Amino acid sequence: EEAMIAFSRTRKNTRLVPLLAGLALTSPAFAQTGGGATGAGEVIPESVIEKLERVPVPVALMDVVAPVPTKQTSEVGSEATEILRRDLEISGEFDLILSKTALHDWRRESLQAASIDFKNYDNLGAQALVRGQVKASGEKFNLDLRLYDVSKGRAIALDWKARDVKVGGELRSAVHAFANEVYRHFIGKPGFFGSRIAYVRKLGNGNKAVFAMDHDGARRSRVSRTDTLNLLPSWGPGGGSLLYTSYANGQPDLFVHRLGATSAVSLSSHPGMNVGGASSPDGKTIALTLSKDGNSEIYLIDSGTGDIRKRLTNNWSIDSSPTWSPDGSRLGFVSDRSGSPQIYVMPAGGGAAKRLTFQGTYNTTPEWSPRGDVIAFTARDERYRFDIFTVNVETGEILRLTQNQGNNEEPSWSPDGRYLAFTSTRKGGQKVYVMTYDGLVQTCVTPKGGGYATPAWGPAP
Repeated sequence: EEAMIAFSRTRKNTRLVPLLAGLALTSPAFAQTGGGATGAGEVIPESVIEKLERVPVPVALMDVVAPVPTKQTSEVGSEATEILRRDLEISGEFDLILSKTALHDWRRESLQAASIDFKNYDNLGAQALVRGQVKASGEKFNLDLRLYDVSKGRAIALDWKARDVKVGGELRSAVHAFANEVYRHFIGKPGFFGSRIAYVRKLGNGNKAVFAMDHDGARRSRVSRTDTLNLLPSWGPGGGSLLYTSYANGQPDLFVHRLGATSAVSLSSHPGMNVGGASSPDGKTIALTLSKDGNSEIYLIDSGTGDIRKRLTNNWSIDSSPTWSPDGSRLGFVSDRSGSPQIYVMPAGGGAAKRLTFQGTYNTTPEWSPRGDVIAFTARDERYRFDIFTVNVETGEILRLTQNQGNNEEPSWSPDGRYLAFTSTRKGGQKVYVMTYDGLVQTCVTPKGGGYATPAWGPAP
């Protein structure tokens, strides 16, 4: 919002159009199929979320215990259990059967398959079993986690070995790595557990800072250090850096912050706005919106020097919010050239833009899926509620993912393209949620309180 005020002053007609993603309100109306209308887009009555089938795998998750319990080993076991439960729950792929529902004394069983009475877990309806133990090992703790096939009564080989870990980050990383292997075994794809999500949160003094956290909301840490407005984070390839727009120099400039560094470095500081930086898949180029010539246009700059490589759009309208296709050949973006903000696609090297959305009168915050098939975005229905949708890049077909749960905005894909982070006000205050790509499983990952905005999901762990 603050950046929009600055931006409006650079325009000769001072026309305020709340379009730039994350800097002003995202939002009108939507349905579920593509259309061929031209112009601003018709207001379509609120649609109903399609009920897709999701069949989670029933997994018995027993508490991680210590053969010789002490206060420390019990606490470590409880923490490991909670991390693992949270991972599998967020994924939406597993129907967890917890230890409190077990009808036998499972604690008497060791981790050896021969000592486990699998009939008891079969009677609970479990297809798989997860067991774990923790032992003191000097200043560390030995963590041993295992997955079993209940019907076959045997352990399942995973690419994960017992290891010694410290309490804190090492423990969390080890459990996430095991959860990723469980996910890989059943889903056939690498898991996202342990990946990081960047976001903006409003501070007590009214300024905003960029933070980062694990996918489950743990290990929250502040990234930006300047006490000003810091907005719109996005990850560099590999997750070693974050781009964001900051008012550290008095105007909205694009900065790059190498993780581990004490401060960010200015990368683009042209007069007016330097916002919405998005790194290309190969990391060599950044697409962003500049208003240095009096109108917001999309440019490509060198990711190392910040030098302008090419201007991609040249239109009377506001063009903003670039997002790369996973192969780097195309860019999605927002433009109001048709009379209202709509999603467009163009070649990454420049050329004619193709309008992608024809329904709804206000479509913003596009995010291209890593799988390449759809773009997620925010729209507003006829009741002026904001919700998350996807549009198929080839067919224009639209699918609604959220409905009747407050305002839902600013989607960002997980590295595997099977999940989305987004903000929601459904429980009061704006928090970060994670949902499956079909919208059927949605989980809040931030604690009490609000003020969270523009989540950006980083690369795989």
